[in-house]
Amino acid sequence: MSRTASEFQTQNSDQVIQYIAANTLQQKGYMLKPYRNTTDMVWQKGDGFLTAKQYIKVVSQNGRVHLEAWMAAFGDCGEMKLTGFWGWAIKKMMRDQVQALTAALHQKIYMPGTAPVPPHSPSAQPAAAQAAPAQQAPVTEPASQQAASQAAPAQEQ
Repeated sequence: MSRTASEFQTQNSDQVIQYIAANTLQQKGYMLKPYRNTTDMVWQKGDGFLTAKQYIKVVSQNGRVHLEAWMAAFGDCGEMKLTGFWGWAIKKMMRDQVQALTAALHQKIYMPGTAPVPPHSPSAQPAAAQAAPAQQAPVTEPASQQAASQAAPAQEQ
């Protein structure tokens, strides 16, 4: 197999990674299909008759993404990397799509119930910071001002 592969770490959960991949690739015309009648699911674009078949496979585990991209060679008889001269225009377009997908996967996205708690939320603060605020001592006047204020009413009498 001759595929272009990359592996990288993201801050997103596996559910978010699959959501981003599906959303991005569907917008570009890819459909999720089994690869050559196996249980291996890949994103495919093109029918192989008028346009070359293009494949992208996205696998994630614990935020680590493994991404593979390739084209079908000569009537779906083999696989081609996204480098090399033959089919350079289609390969260039596909490399750009893979780069856009990689950039989208690197974005940190929060989805309810799947993403980690943002650092600025109250539940992410330490327990001591969440405790009731400390009682402030009453502000007192300096002793010289207290004596003057107590003497003033005595002089009025």
